[in-house]
Amino acid sequence: MDTDVHPVPRSMEEFIEHYPEPFRSRYFTRYKEEVPLSFLLYTPHSNTGGNQGMGGPGGYAVPPQGGAGSDPDFLAQQLCVENGTDYCIINPLFFRPRHWDPEWDAAHASAINNWLAANWLEGEANRHGRFFGSIQVSSMDADSAVREVEKWAGHPAFIQSYMVADSFVPFGHPQYEPLLKASARHGLPLATHLYRHSGIRSMTPVGFPSYHVEVLPNWIFTYISHVTSTVFEGVFERYPELKFVCVEGGCEWVGPLLWRLDRQWEELRGEVPQSTRRPSEVIREHVRFATQPLCEPSGRDDLTRFMEWGGAEETIVYSSDYPHYDFDPAQWVSQQLPESWRDRVMAGNALETYKLPAERPRDYLDGLRPVNPRLEAGRRRFDALAAVAAGTAGEATWIESAD
Repeated sequence: MDTDVHPVPRSMEEFIEHYPEPFRSRYFTRYKEEVPLSFLLYTPHSNTGGNQGMGGPGGYAVPPQGGAGSDPDFLAQQLCVENGTDYCIINPLFFRPRHWDPEWDAAHASAINNWLAANWLEGEANRHGRFFGSIQVSSMDADSAVREVEKWAGHPAFIQSYMVADSFVPFGHPQYEPLLKASARHGLPLATHLYRHSGIRSMTPVGFPSYHVEVLPNWIFTYISHVTSTVFEGVFERYPELKFVCVEGGCEWVGPLLWRLDRQWEELRGEVPQSTRRPSEVIREHVRFATQPLCEPSGRDDLTRFMEWGGAEETIVYSSDYPHYDFDPAQWVSQQLPESWRDRVMAGNALETYKLPAERPRDYLDGLRPVNPRLEAGRRRFDALAAVAAGTAGEATWIESAD
């Protein structure tokens, strides 16, 4: 089960027809070319090992008509057939409003949900029933967030609430209480995902970084802030069925966070009487961390040890980040895990979190065969890389397989 897939519209026209007025006319006529779908998309340089930006290594995720992640059938072929995925959770991540206007942000979230339902979750695009969606909500307008949850919560393919992580305040803050309450009432996990913003949203605790490569390692501190806030604000005491999912923040940092939270809670819990249980227990029960981007330390046992500290067997869910350049194939991630964890991390934890059945009906995708040699080559590359890390293959073997 893949908890992080990022489709995009085939064209700007396909998307803006779902935009409410007056924002459609205001921002998509005169300023249409200034608000591209790839706004602020980070594309790596060509010297980063052959990756070619959106579409992954060698552009394997780009369908014949172009537009990586824009074709539901092509995406299903690659993820469900070639990557062996039974369920995909779709988290749209194309451009966000550039002016920090709560009304526009709320309108944009509404447009994304309308577009996602019409083009990916309903009708022919989802005839196999493997696509599930996230109800995108504004982190700046709590009333609009609740309206979106109420609008879509009854839709069978929308299975979580979802907002961008770089907010003005942490998610345990009282301003989010209406959204937390609505999500819990409808049995929807609340997920969050970082996005590359300009301006104050990219600021670190010590000021602005010079390069995007500096921003990426610092993203974990945003997740740490939200997790800490939800725990000490007593969110999960008030909503014991609620789950919180941190997407595309990795998972190796969770163990040391649990240690520090437990220690501070033991010494200062008189300040937070609403936090009645040890933080590590609360997090293991209520918070999930998606694998991507999974780090690759030189010693494979090192990764396992760090993940064990964070309760990986209970707290981690698989994500690919398809179709981005750093897409993690399921086969490669599975190989990094102890065999005893694989069923839970690759499927079981997510199935429990989203209350999806462990068995699904057969569909036409089950009868298809892998047809994409680029993806197969990418998987062979990851296999070879894992062998090198384990010391069972030489560098020459890796070069041959990567080619």
